[in-house]
Amino acid sequence: MAVFPHGSAPRVAVVPIGDPPTTACETVAATLSETFDLSVPIRQGIDAPADKSAADSPRGNAEPFLESLGDETDGIDLAVGVTETPLRTHPSDRALFGLGLEFGPVGVVSTAGLFSGDESDDNGSDEYGSDGDEPSALERERLATETLAVAGAMLGLRTSLHGTDVRAEQPCAGSANDALDQLDAAPASYCEDCRRALTGESPVLEPPGPDGWIVRPRHEAVFAFADRWARGEPKWRDYPLMGTGLLVVNAERLGSRLRAHLGRLPRPGSVSTRDLPRPVRATYRIAHCWSTVACYLFWIFVWLRAFVDVHAGLFGTAFSAGGLVALVAVGVVLGIVTGRFVAAIAGGFYGGLRGPAAGNR
Repeated sequence: MAVFPHGSAPRVAVVPIGDPPTTACETVAATLSETFDLSVPIRQGIDAPADKSAADSPRGNAEPFLESLGDETDGIDLAVGVTETPLRTHPSDRALFGLGLEFGPVGVVSTAGLFSGDESDDNGSDEYGSDGDEPSALERERLATETLAVAGAMLGLRTSLHGTDVRAEQPCAGSANDALDQLDAAPASYCEDCRRALTGESPVLEPPGPDGWIVRPRHEAVFAFADRWARGEPKWRDYPLMGTGLLVVNAERLGSRLRAHLGRLPRPGSVSTRDLPRPVRATYRIAHCWSTVACYLFWIFVWLRAFVDVHAGLFGTAFSAGGLVALVAVGVVLGIVTGRFVAAIAGGFYGGLRGPAAGNR
């Protein structure tokens, strides 16, 4: 089955940042291509951000890398950068192997710490070098696993399926791997839950769509327009979706309030009118009688009007005496039957809003 069941695949590209090893860029591109079954070109490299060193920045250097990569997303949906600079969200934090913008179009993979040729100097500088050797099979596997972890964060797999929980019973590249032993223990592939989410087989998650390449809970699909709205890219169908979303939210609130009040009322058939005070019983009988008569008369009128319009369209406006009697008789019968059906449906709605009886809870 295609990874993206709607038949439209994202445009993905690998962007070198700074001067990463060519082999690293090729490994990242090949991993994405094989996993998602699409063509992943390697774009022309860009310069690393000016504040690429995390030592002098209170916010670390990870955010500037993501920001600089975000400027290179013209013509593509997802951009994965490759750098040899270690990434830190804070100067005192451990260097990250990679970082993906949650539910976003950009992510960066760092070879720092993954390739044996990447070593920092004794002063803790963020400058990394390479000894020129080709990466080993283990180093390629580490890079492939981290690539899928970054892509999983961008697609929402980590947030929707893994979060901070490392699922030992179902190892996955989409889990957070902050240390080499965790990275080596994780497979260079997604788990079955992630696969089902991407291919549309998950009963609780929507697969990434052409308008937003992220995995989201299915019950949030009606509100997907919010992401496009925030980006200033609303589609024509987002306007009725917005109204539908507001209607659903307010209907749920109204239903909860009605249920709270109706729960105090007696269930139909559970209280006899003989148990009510005489004035209340008399008022109830009068209201019930006239509402029933009004209901029957309304539906008799509806059926008679329908018969008259149909007869006028087929045979003209003139009626024979027998035809007029038959029309009135059938209209009366159908009107009473329809009125009973409507009363039964209304009683069903009332009972459903009120909730289950005490003995059935």
